[in-house]
Amino acid sequence: MSVKRYVVTRDLPGVDSFSNEQLKEAAQVSNKALDELKGEVQWVNSFVVADKTYCIYQAKVIARFLDLSLLLDGHQMYCDCNILHYLGCTRRPRHDVQLFESPSSVFQILTVFLRKTLQRPQNEEAIKKHAELSGFPATHIEEIKTQISPTTGS
Repeated sequence: MSVKRYVVTRDLPGVDSFSNEQLKEAAQVSNKALDELKGEVQWVNSFVVADKTYCIYQAKVIARFLDLSLLLDGHQMYCDCNILHYLGCTRRPRHDVQLFESPSSVFQILTVFLRKTLQRPQNEEAIKKHAELSGFPATHIEEIKTQISPTTGS
């Protein structure tokens, strides 16, 4: 499982004049929101500048395509229960698999799965959820593509 990193910009007027106690309280609020997300996203640190913060977050990239356990046997299909839950199926099948009788069911499930996987970046959604829970708005979320430092030039 790989990890993606993000820079989250937060417009917070006056944050640069917060006392150490106010910063501690803000961090406690953020930590509580992170606890509610149960490890979906991790706050690394934040840089406070005039009226805003630049926060570094990291989030696990879940290889959802590897969760898809499809065994085609004639016109029957077995689908991993994790995928069914991800697609919104609330009924828990026996033995962690669900049987589908028709090939059209296979196509429909794969279509919905691919749409949800490709259209909803889970990592950014978790960061947005953290902003909502903590009350600290995320003005801008940007994925960190790479990192350079003085040692890059060596």
